[in-house]
Amino acid sequence: MSPVIEVSHLHHTYPDGTSAIRDVSFSIAAGESVGIIGANGAGKSTMLLHLVACLQPTSGTLSIGGLLSHPGNVTAIRQRAGLVFQNPDDQLFMPTVQSDVAFGPRNQGLDEDSVTQRVTEALTAVGELHLLHRPPYRLSGGEKRAVSIATVLSMRPDILVLDEPSAGLDPSARRKLISLLSSLDHTRIVASHDLDLVLDVCQRVILMRSGQVAADGPARDILRDKPLLEQCGLELPLAAQACPNCGCSSDSPRSG
Repeated sequence: MSPVIEVSHLHHTYPDGTSAIRDVSFSIAAGESVGIIGANGAGKSTMLLHLVACLQPTSGTLSIGGLLSHPGNVTAIRQRAGLVFQNPDDQLFMPTVQSDVAFGPRNQGLDEDSVTQRVTEALTAVGELHLLHRPPYRLSGGEKRAVSIATVLSMRPDILVLDEPSAGLDPSARRKLISLLSSLDHTRIVASHDLDLVLDVCQRVILMRSGQVAADGPARDILRDKPLLEQCGLELPLAAQACPNCGCSSDSPRSG
């Protein structure tokens, strides 16, 4: 399967001299679900901003859907890759859910019939069509998260980039989010400290440390490697930790 994202020897240094990304290389195939994990300051957020062309490489190259990341390709890249912000209140700013989800398609120049169709499809995909006429400020945290995802889905990107999607959610809303993300067939890139969500949603993990890739491989392998995670300032996800009563992990087969 050909890569839809290719990152080659990427470096990014901020104007204050902070080196946030250092010689990062990886590729992601169409349809893959990839978690980007690491401690605070590891470079996750900087990497996400590059994937939607909010930042340009200091050196090295990055291509999205065959388009090289440079200022002339920003608009085209953002039609292929959509970012779901960590805080839904940064993404929802219109008077109603309908107008928020319609905002992107309208700015793509679609006619109103097509916009209405996109809004209906996107809200149906996240299970929240009944919220169509609600103001965003009256939504629960889980509803805001789902509608934020719908605002991106309405623009029909090939790639979904999600920054800490489970932040602030209660257990029920978090479980609903996991089910939603697992049901999508987009290429999904999820940056999160919620390693149990990453284990549930992602087939592959890119582990970052100090702006570099410390490991890249199957999620179930990396997220069970306690020494590696500890070296990178992380702990095992709860699902991989031993039960204090029986000594097995919560997703291990139990006898009896």
